[in-house]
Order: sequence, then C-alpha cells, then structure tokens
Amino acid sequence: GILVIGNAFGKYDRYVWQNTKIEGALDKLRGIKTSELRRGRVKIIVPNKKYKIPDIQIDDTYYVESDLQTLDPNAEVLLEMEISGKRQPALLRKKIGKGTVYYLLFNPYRQEGWWESLEGANRASLPVLHFLFSEIGIPHDTAFGNEGLDLQGGRINIHTQPIHYFINKEGSIFGTYKDEYGEDRERYSGGVIMSDFISFRGRKINENGWNIKSSKVTSIFGSIENNKLNYLTLNPVDISIDKNGLEIRQKTERYKIYNK
Repeated sequence: GILVIGNAFGKYDRYVWQNTKIEGALDKLRGIKTSELRRGRVKIIVPNKKYKIPDIQIDDTYYVESDLQTLDPNAEVLLEMEISGKRQPALLRKKIGKGTVYYLLFNPYRQEGWWESLEGANRASLPVLHFLFSEIGIPHDTAFGNEGLDLQGGRINIHTQPIHYFINKEGSIFGTYKDEYGEDRERYSGGVIMSDFISFRGRKINENGWNIKSSKVTSIFGSIENNKLNYLTLNPVDISIDKNGLEIRQKTERYKIYNK
C-alpha cells in the first residue's frame, strides 16, 4: 500500500519531548536524517517539468531540514524547498517492501486558517496536493468548486482565497452528501456535517441539527463556539439557518465572517 507521513511525525512523544527512541526507525523510513522542527518561510519547487506548477511561496510553515549526505539511494526527491537560498528535499518517495512511503518535510497546511484572519489565508497546499495525488495516482478534482481554480487548465491563482479542497472521485460516494442541485456530483459531493461544525456545498441541508436553505448553490462553513455560530459563504446568497435555537435570515457577502 501507500503511506503518506508529515514532517514532525514521531519526532516528539505525547509530552512534546524529543522522541530519541524512534529517530533511527524514522530515518530509515523516510530515507534521510533530519534536524529539529523549525518554523519560517520556504519556497516549494517542483523539479519535474511535466507539472506546470509555479514555485510556491509559503511565508509561515513548519519544516525540517535534512542532511543530503545521508540520503538513501532508494529515496527519490520529488519536491524541493528553498530555505534562505539553500535547496532541501521537501517530499521524498521511498519503496519499502511491497509498499511506498511519501514523506513531506514541510507542512503545506500551515496557512490555511480562515476564521480569525481570512485575508491572511494562503491556499498554497492545493498545487502541492495536486502534485502528490498525481504521483500516487488518485483521481481528483482540479477545479476546486464554483470559483474555478483549474490547475490542469493552467489557471493557478492560489491567492484568491478559494476554500474548496480536493475530492477523491472514487471515494466521494462514501461518507459525503451528494449535491442534488445541478452540480457535477463527482466533483462537488457535499461536505462534512457534524453537530458543531459544517463544511458543505449545496443549497439546503437538514442533518445533525443543521437546517440550512440557500438561494443558490454555494459553500457554507460554520462552527459553534461558546454557544455562538461563526459562519461564512463562498458566494453572496440569501440564507436561512436554524441551529441550536438560533434563527438566522440574511443576505450574506462572500467571505464575510458572521458571528451570531
């Protein structure tokens, strides 16, 4: 099978102490020795020119540097990162037995927060995931929803704050809600609906205490915190939300965060 691992996996125990007992095993697993976890700016570079992806600047992320002299001959460097003008491996692939390990040496999700500071959100992870999924062979959506961010079509504007994420076409029929309102449900299959969190694409939903109706198909994101509802919509819509005794009726602005 295939195993994808993040950069700080196994480096610390549950008390956030250095996990020295497992360091040797991790070096063997990833195929290179790494330094301690660091935080800062990195530029992700795709050496393989078959992917028309520009260099990706991530201003604030966690990463680990590595010792190139310890690189296992069986480990391939698929992505590189530039740190202070110095090139480092960013994504490694290594065959182990009948399986394959993909090891990320940086965190592509670091700048995806959008509740507190939406304008600071950075969707740099989207082309990284497109690259990773393509290498693994997972069929996936490259348009990222109704705002249109098509990597394969060459439109790679990753700073327009789209919030859609990859959908595995083969797996989207399991555990997700089908879009019943005219959209290609292979690519836009609903979302995640829990009692205190919702990430949904559609026009109406009545699940897990959420009763939402929108004037048109959009993406809706919300969470219950301290008995208040934080939410936003990807498009301007007329929306009604009934949740935990709250009754909200309003016209929204795109990306504006509401707190009720």
